[in-house]
This record gives sequence, C-alpha cells and structure tokens, in this order.
Amino acid sequence: MRRSVGELFKRHGRQLLVYLRGKAGANDAPDLLQETFIRALRRGGLEAMPDPEAFLQ
Repeated sequence: MRRSVGELFKRHGRQLLVYLRGKAGANDAPDLLQETFIRALRRGGLEAMPDPEAFLQ
C-alpha cells in the first residue's frame, strides 16, 4: 500500500506536535514539525523509508 507524506501528516501530525511541544516548547514545536516532514520529503518520500512511523519518532 502506497502512502503519501500528506497522509502520514494527517494521521500522525497532531500527535507529533503534542510530543514536540513537550520536548521543545509551544513556540518551536510547529517549526520542528514542519522540518520533520520536509526531511521526509528530502529522503525521497515514504517509498524510501522502511518504517515511516519510526522515522517520525
């Protein structure tokens, strides 16, 4: 099953944002969330990742 980075964001974005708020604070969390998904795209998208959910962690 092919999944897009957008689908991964929809499924895990809010959870990751909450996690990042706890680690980095409310001001930096949105930027870190964006950077996480930009890195996923730069790596070639989900097809290049054996476990996209683990990448988010």
